[in-house]
Amino acid sequence: MIWNSDGEYRELPVLDGAEHSVVSSISGDFAIGTSGSSPDGSPGVLWNLAENTVTELPESIDANDVNGSGAVAGTAEDGSAAVVDGEEVTELPDLAAGGSKAETIAESGEVAGASRDAAGNWHAVIWTGC
Repeated sequence: MIWNSDGEYRELPVLDGAEHSVVSSISGDFAIGTSGSSPDGSPGVLWNLAENTVTELPESIDANDVNGSGAVAGTAEDGSAAVVDGEEVTELPDLAAGGSKAETIAESGEVAGASRDAAGNWHAVIWTGC
C-alpha cells in the first residue's frame, strides 16, 4: 500500500495469484521487492508507482536497489553484478573473474558493490557508464 500523509492509501498491484508482497527499495516512482505465494522465495518485481503497475523481474536476478529511472541493480544467478533496465539485463565485469555483486544504483546509473580478486578477496567497486 502507499500511505499518504493525510492517512489515505491505495493498494499496490501484485502478480496474478499473489497473496504476499514486500517492498525492499524505493526511488522516485519506482520500487522493487517480491510478490507471490509466500513472503520468502517469491518472484522479484518492479513497481511503477506513477502507472500503478507491477512487472516481474528476470528470475535470474536477485534485486538489491532501484533508481528513479527504474533501473535495477542486483546479482545474477551466476554470481555477477547486473543491471536490469526495462527488458535488458547487463552483467557488469568482475575483477579477475572472481564474482561480484551490485548493491545500489545512483540516479546517474553508477552502480556500487563489490567484486572478488583472483585470491578471493572482496574489493569495493563502482561501475560507471551503466
